[in-house]
Amino acid sequence: MVFSLSLVTVTIAALLASVSGQQLRLKVSGPAQVSDIADLTVTTTLINTGADKVTLIKEPSSALSSSPAHSFNLFHDSGSTPEFTGILYKYSLEKAAKNPETLVTLAPGASIEVSHSLAGTYNFTRSGSGSYNISPSTLFYIVNAEGTAEQVHAVLQNTHAVSFTPGSRLAVSPPAAARSIEQRGLSKRATYSSCSSTRQTQIAAAIPAAVSYVSESLSYLNAHTTTSTRVVTWFGTWSSSKRTTLVTQYTSLQATGSYTDWTYDCACTDGDSNTYAYVYPSQYGTINLCDAFWSAPTTGTDSKAGTLIHESTHFTKTAGTSDHAYGQTAAKALAISNPSHAVLNADSHEYFSENNPSLA
Repeated sequence: MVFSLSLVTVTIAALLASVSGQQLRLKVSGPAQVSDIADLTVTTTLINTGADKVTLIKEPSSALSSSPAHSFNLFHDSGSTPEFTGILYKYSLEKAAKNPETLVTLAPGASIEVSHSLAGTYNFTRSGSGSYNISPSTLFYIVNAEGTAEQVHAVLQNTHAVSFTPGSRLAVSPPAAARSIEQRGLSKRATYSSCSSTRQTQIAAAIPAAVSYVSESLSYLNAHTTTSTRVVTWFGTWSSSKRTTLVTQYTSLQATGSYTDWTYDCACTDGDSNTYAYVYPSQYGTINLCDAFWSAPTTGTDSKAGTLIHESTHFTKTAGTSDHAYGQTAAKALAISNPSHAVLNADSHEYFSENNPSLA
């Protein structure tokens, strides 16, 4: 009998990831009733029930971070859901795995609690008063023996029920800086906030590169009416309906004023050193740029121009993407395991557009 060493290695890695996930337990608690969204703060508790220590990354959309990210699933008794009004990020798990400031190690039996204010992250106006079930995301990233980030899922011990009394305040206003271009009025040129002259120059170089990426991507999709390596690599099995979706998304990204007339904010109040950028999806035309952006190349893999592509696909007005996978390796795996998610994954669009290394 012949064994494949690579297959055995992959199988062992998958088993270790499963074991690491199974030894993590996640709980959630909070108030049973509120009359103001400002009072809706829940607490997650992650417990290491295994025999080995576990090092985890405090990734923004996980329960280990208090960032206003999409870290919870919330359902009204009627089945409706509140609107997500928080932040979506471009985040480097590779950088985070090597950054002690964004890691936490849980010894056997140890736990960590994190409080999450849901005000500003979710708007309950659409779904209304009444009872909700709150379930935190069970996805976490551990640092494995090779020192790289690896996905695991904790075991969820409970969900939490909360009710809004009739007449409750169900939403808060978004930050002033997060107003959309429609609310501010089109500027006809890029606008910079809290950006030094050096950083304005860097952004100004990235903008035409992003515009070129979008143009080339759309031209490519229009020219390729049958399967191609490039599309399959980043978005999974080919179909005409998938191509139509991608053409629609990139056509939206090529709208008049895209990138060139937007606002770029360099203050980065909701990111860490592993964050490239973030946006409020409903606030079209404002991109917040963070530490990792400034050291990125203008073009190429995980570039400044690519970051603008990534963030622009998050806008509900363009592609409405999420962050199902970060990094080229995970994005390629997502295209195989869940193509429907790949079409709605921001990094998948970025890597398709950067096309580095080049694929036909």
